[in-house]
Parts: sequence; C-alpha cells; structure tokens
Amino acid sequence: MLYRIGVIGIGHWFGRLHAGMITVGGLEVVKALGTRPYESKAETLKGFGIGSGMYLTTDKTGAIPDAFFDGIDAVHVSDPNMYHARQTIDSLEHGKKAIVEKSFAVTRDEFDEFESYVKGRKKESEVYLHLHYMHKQPTIALRKSIGALTEKYGKVTEVRSTFFEAANEEDERRAAWLFGPENGGLFMDWIHPFEVAYHATGSRFGKMTELGIYAVNPGYDSANPTGVYASTEVSGGYFAVGARFSVSIAKGTDARFAQKAMRLYFESGASATLRFTGSEHEFSGQRRGSLEVGELRSGVYRSLESRELEGENSSEIFVREILELCSGRNHGLGLNEIAGIFAPQWEYQHMLDSVELTKDPRAVRRFLDRAVRL
Repeated sequence: MLYRIGVIGIGHWFGRLHAGMITVGGLEVVKALGTRPYESKAETLKGFGIGSGMYLTTDKTGAIPDAFFDGIDAVHVSDPNMYHARQTIDSLEHGKKAIVEKSFAVTRDEFDEFESYVKGRKKESEVYLHLHYMHKQPTIALRKSIGALTEKYGKVTEVRSTFFEAANEEDERRAAWLFGPENGGLFMDWIHPFEVAYHATGSRFGKMTELGIYAVNPGYDSANPTGVYASTEVSGGYFAVGARFSVSIAKGTDARFAQKAMRLYFESGASATLRFTGSEHEFSGQRRGSLEVGELRSGVYRSLESRELEGENSSEIFVREILELCSGRNHGLGLNEIAGIFAPQWEYQHMLDSVELTKDPRAVRRFLDRAVRL
C-alpha cells in the first residue's frame, strides 16, 4: 500500500522524514506547502521530487488552501510551532491523518484547547506527535534494561542530561524564529530529555526548583536564551524518593562542547550513561549511540559494561509508525502522555519572566563546563 502525504514546511524536519522514506518506502509526497514562491527554493524541492505543480503557498497566518488536501491521506506539519495547533485541527477537519513535529501547541492554554478539540471529536487515533528521541536506540535500550538496572544497582537517585549542539548554518538560518516565545523557544525545541525519561523510565515530573537561562550564542539571538539549565522533581517506580532530574541544553556552542548524553545515578553509586548520535551521522552510517554502566570508587571511574547500539535509525522507525497510522493503527503517544512530557515546558514558561538572562561570558562558560561533565 502506498500512502500519499502532503508536507507543510520543507526543510529541517522534512529532510529527516525523507531519509526514512527512501529506505523504508510506502510513502509518497504529492503536495507541499510553503511561504516562499517555488522558484526561490526550486533546487531543494526538486531534490525531494516536488515539482511546481505539487507546490502551494500560504501567508503569514499559515492558512492551508483547500486544494492542498485533495488527493492525500496524511499531512506532515513541520513549519514553526506557532502554526501547529490550527494546521493540525484543519487537517483533521478535512479527514486527514496528521503527523506533527515536536509540539501540538506553544502554550498551556493552546494545548488545553487542542486537547479538548481532539478528545471531544474522538480524533486521538488520527493524530501523531513526532518526538524523535523516543526512536533513538539509546532510549530503546534504556526502556528495555531499566528494570534490570534498578534491580541490580538500586533505584535512580538523579538524572543529568546535557544536549549541546555546535553552531551550524542550519540553526543560524532558523534562529530568526526558533528562539522566540511565539514558537516556544529553546526549551520547547529541546523537549527531548523529558521524552526520553518519560518513555524509557515511566518518570513523572514535579516542581521545577532551579532555572537558569544563558546567552550561549548571542549571534543567534541576543534577547532570548540560547542555553538553559533546569532542575525538576521526578518520581516513578524506578526512582528513589526525592530524586532529581536536570537538563542543560544549548544551541550554537563551540564544537568542543557539543554533546548529547544522559546519565542516571543509582543508589549503589553506579551510573548508566546514554550517548546519542546526531541525525546527520545516524542516517549516513551505522552509528546509533551507546549505553555504558560504570561506577565511581575513590574518585576513579570504572566501566562495568558498555555497548555500541544497533538497529534501525530513528527516521526508519518514524516512517514505519506513519505507515501504521495511515493504516488505522496509531502507535504514537496519547494526549495524556504528551501532557506529562510537556508539563515542565509550561512550568518553564511560567517561571521565565522572573529569571534574568545571563550574558556574562564567564558565567556562560561555567554553565557549559559543568554540564559537559554530567
């Protein structure tokens, strides 16, 4: 069965979907929607097999022309977050399955309204939120092994995550809208540590007790944070009472700080470290990340077990889930689960106005140095 999709936003995220489409098959792009004329991005569109007759334009409201929905089975929404709720609802009202990148909504109120619409019309099985770190092999490995790890080493007392991305042309190009509150900012863009912990360990996030925001790369955005540190309460069957969950995220760092990792600390003193592979390497080779268990004794770290991970890449898994969605079997997260993952996002937004952006280069450097050590 070949399913036909229409794509809103040809760029960062569609490129990742396209990688899996090539290897898995089963999906065909027959429509695309963007804000600029076809001629201004013809080379990119042609590279994805999108001719001028398949391409429509929208305005600054993000409204979808009715003609876009003709002849398609599903819509892939991957333009700026501020348009997602309305575009997803519009797609559902036209009887299409909706696959949405990163976020259904930008604020808690918008999410609540979106949730009310979807549940009220019993359309939860027709909408899929793509959180791609759930499909990364370290997340899958932790989900499979967390029970055995806690049985052997005790419950989790703390989780530290560091997701730093080196400066690159793509983020520089997207910076004009990526970091602003109208699209959720950096914290929403890097919701991934929370989705990993929620999906792999069944964690529940409580009160956010610490928050720091940093001007890591003022060249990207000088008014909004390009680095964030946050710490929350976390609970669940695998966690000790009083466990903490902290995230350090940043875009536009010097290459030597680039790192995507999460470390879980256990009651025995052992730890488990997940290291994630960036999509550009994941899709072009066999690197899938790693999982290492070790312990620190008398100031000396000793590795107890370590393995490089194998399996499908996250794009291939994503395409298989889209095929399942189109065939009537939605294996994605339910809205209640999504609400659990995004709870820290809404608390972050609530706290943000009371926190000053740290611009002092020495303080920014301390934030980076501390985080890369996990």
